[in-house]
Amino acid sequence: MSACEHVVQIYEDDEEFVDALGEFIGRGLVKGHGAVVIATPAHRQELDRRLTRMGIDVTSAMANDRFLSLDAEETLATFATGGSLDEAKAAEQGRQILERARRGGREIRVAGEMAPLLWVRGYYEAAVTLERMWNQLSQVESFPVFCAYPRRAFTQSPPESLARICAEHSAIFSA
Repeated sequence: MSACEHVVQIYEDDEEFVDALGEFIGRGLVKGHGAVVIATPAHRQELDRRLTRMGIDVTSAMANDRFLSLDAEETLATFATGGSLDEAKAAEQGRQILERARRGGREIRVAGEMAPLLWVRGYYEAAVTLERMWNQLSQVESFPVFCAYPRRAFTQSPPESLARICAEHSAIFSA
């Protein structure tokens, strides 16, 4: 992925998602980039295992803010209540996270599950708004973003809802 790309993966199972996430984040860390992952505890835990198997010292990367692994629910709670987003707070929170990861002028990569969590709960407008915010940040700050939605999240008008999410991304991939 190049800077400013915002890709989405539509996945069938968690294994498929964490494989792609591990490759995206792992490649960046190996190159010396910073990485931000805002995901569920289970996905973060499995990602840590995979990065360790790749030879990445996760503890050291976290200690110097080269790898930020944040809980999606906790991060979302800092700027969202139910289906309502405080867009200014969301953007500020995003900028603060990026600043930490960029310490020393590092290039960064970002992966997240906050918008998918909103989508799964039926907060479609909030999810799209959050995706747009990450689009804007990635254009201004020049970094790639990787998102992933479980296919099972698209139960209400699947073709239309899939198209809506895909429209917010520069590339789409699915198994």
